[in-house]
Amino acid sequence: MSTSLASSQRTPNGNLYAIGDIHLAFAENRVAWSKLSTHCGDGLILCGDVGESDDHLRVAFSKATACFDAVWWCPGNHELYTMHGKGSSARGEERYQQCVDIAREYKVLTPEDDFVVWEGAGGPAVIAPIFTLYDYSFRPREVSFEGAIEWASEQDTVATDEFLLHPDPYPTRQDWCRALVKKFETKLDATRAQFPSLPLVIANHWQLRQDLVQLPLVPRFSLWCGTTLTDDWHRRFNAKVVISGHIHIRRTDWRDGCRFEEPPSTSETPVVMPAQSTLPKRPASTVTQILAMPPQWLASYEEFVTKNASQVSQIESALRSLTYIIPGRFRDAEIASESIHSGVQLLSLYHDNLLSKAVSKLPIPPIRTAHARYTRFWAEKSAFYRRVAMTLQMVIYTELLWEMSAKRRGGNKSRWRVVVLLEGIKAVCRLLLLRITRTRQIVTPPLPEREPIPDDISNPNRDESDLAPGSESEFALEDGGSIHGNTMASQDALDMMRPPHGRDWTMPRTGMSMPSLPESGDISSYLLSRVLTADDIRPATKLLTQLRGVGHAAEVLHILAPLIYAVALMRSKNKRSWTPWMIGLTVEYAARQLRDTSSGASLRTTPLERDEWNKRGWSMMWWGMRGAFYENITKGMVNGVSRRMPSFIGGILEDYEYLWENYYFSTSA
Repeated sequence: MSTSLASSQRTPNGNLYAIGDIHLAFAENRVAWSKLSTHCGDGLILCGDVGESDDHLRVAFSKATACFDAVWWCPGNHELYTMHGKGSSARGEERYQQCVDIAREYKVLTPEDDFVVWEGAGGPAVIAPIFTLYDYSFRPREVSFEGAIEWASEQDTVATDEFLLHPDPYPTRQDWCRALVKKFETKLDATRAQFPSLPLVIANHWQLRQDLVQLPLVPRFSLWCGTTLTDDWHRRFNAKVVISGHIHIRRTDWRDGCRFEEPPSTSETPVVMPAQSTLPKRPASTVTQILAMPPQWLASYEEFVTKNASQVSQIESALRSLTYIIPGRFRDAEIASESIHSGVQLLSLYHDNLLSKAVSKLPIPPIRTAHARYTRFWAEKSAFYRRVAMTLQMVIYTELLWEMSAKRRGGNKSRWRVVVLLEGIKAVCRLLLLRITRTRQIVTPPLPEREPIPDDISNPNRDESDLAPGSESEFALEDGGSIHGNTMASQDALDMMRPPHGRDWTMPRTGMSMPSLPESGDISSYLLSRVLTADDIRPATKLLTQLRGVGHAAEVLHILAPLIYAVALMRSKNKRSWTPWMIGLTVEYAARQLRDTSSGASLRTTPLERDEWNKRGWSMMWWGMRGAFYENITKGMVNGVSRRMPSFIGGILEDYEYLWENYYFSTSA
């Protein structure tokens, strides 16, 4: 293996793609591979399992290098097979070296070559193909190493590797794996030291993390999928993307701000995983884009948001306040006003994602709230959870705008159809989240809220000598230390500007100065911020208890309550009718009562659950602004208050009254 790190070899300036497990032993895959399209100026990573023979390697490499300007390859288990009577009889490392030699014939870069700095789209980044094998450590804790193969055999799962992949000259595949891990760990460490500011694109046929190996049809095949020794490599080596193959399931996951990509595979009938053959076939010409650089202005914008988080938050708040003040100043401009509000909310959602990634890359992340820990855990663990939660948030942020647009286009009948449709979408999303989290209570919001950004991210150029407003930096010292010609020293001026409890105290007899003491509240808050609570050390999955029986029914009823109320309102012809209002409130109250009366609910309730139910309790106050209660009671009270208010405030209340009377989502929780 080359001991040098990243070479000075120039890379293409286009996009970087990846594909894995093309399995050219199958005739249909060879036909599909021959149709691989040309990508001028782009690069391609082959994530192993191109085939079993030298001919398969040559077919793969010749076509790849003909279509792409740069090609990388990392070996899979199939390339390392010793196929007696069908090619080379080399075993273990000797077979691996033969594959490397064939790759070099076509100028394909391998794990034994220098890592290369990618300068194309999404760069710069160091492309690091590696080879780690597996050591049977991807198994449940209760299964011993000695009993691992027997454990897998109980479900008729034994990899072909046990018969065709030999570890020579090492005694076992486990020993070979450990030697490979040590070898590439050293190389990655050196690369990280040489390029501390550059992220890595790590490509390996086997998965780096056990939690990413999810095989619903052959779960015990995980034994042959990697090693726990690489579990933290994406953090240790600042990986931007980790690419793997082997399991034949196309997916994208995120861990600690790093993207884990399983690119498309082509085998309709995989050799080592026949049970996965029910997966749809993907053509061999399908490749996944790994690094895609957005337009330069977008990259600059993302950097600006990260470095100026507090200012961006202030701008967002100002824009929201503007839309709150003028919701209906001009009746025909209601859609324009709500469009601005919805746009700001969606933009904030994008900013939250950017800032969350920035915080996750800190060497020591800040202490997070229970809500942030719980939602971040599920968002990182399940891509499906993240997509469903994002869809739910986007619907919530834009629902009033959709309702206004529907009324403008199709009248009241069209408006109610859209209202029921949106409530149905929200209910489906929440039911899916309930299922994904294994019947745990739905939290609001389902995604992590924005976290405070430390100074070292939001203001990386801040120097220790920088002073806060009101300090010496605000005074232009002239005439040998005087301020604008005055004879008062700058320190005296500063002391005068401080509050009395913040000034130094000078002893009348000795003339010595004593520094001011901090406020007692400051001491308490400082000490409390250093105290760990039970929730701080509790696993994320334990922050909410799994709901069973009546508790589960209560959560489902709470989720369906808005949909039931919307349907009842749509069917009602009289806005002053109490029937829809009573139905909606009864369902909501029944859900709360069921939760309170569920067996042992009060004993098992966690702080996060209590916070969520407190939010739901406060949100029930909105029932005073809905349906018949508003039309018969609240409306008269609002009119009376607005008449007694100054004209400006009364005008704002009248504008909101217009929204409350005409739009369902203006008072929905």
